[in-house]
Amino acid sequence: MDDPTETPSGGPSDDSSPVPGADAPDVRASVDDLAAVLGIDAADVTVVAVQEVAWSDGSRGCAKKGMTYTMSIIEGARITLEVDGTTYEYHSGGSRPPFLCERPTQ
Repeated sequence: MDDPTETPSGGPSDDSSPVPGADAPDVRASVDDLAAVLGIDAADVTVVAVQEVAWSDGSRGCAKKGMTYTMSIIEGARITLEVDGTTYEYHSGGSRPPFLCERPTQ
């Protein structure tokens, strides 16, 4: 009989499952950037979600008042990160690398 206190080999011991896409280069870049912005270790940043998105325009879901954006669909990603209970969104798409979007509009 198996010992119920053992963790399956290769599995996490805290019952959390990895977020699909969490090891993608854009996600790693987002984690590293947020850690630098906050002045913390990248290991303290949790990847909450990685979603493929078709942004409706060149703002990539982070439109700023008074700005004009290319009106075309841009394939990209919304990367949600968490540090100490606070969530942060990084948006990417087209040739633009992921960037911190402080006021998401999409």
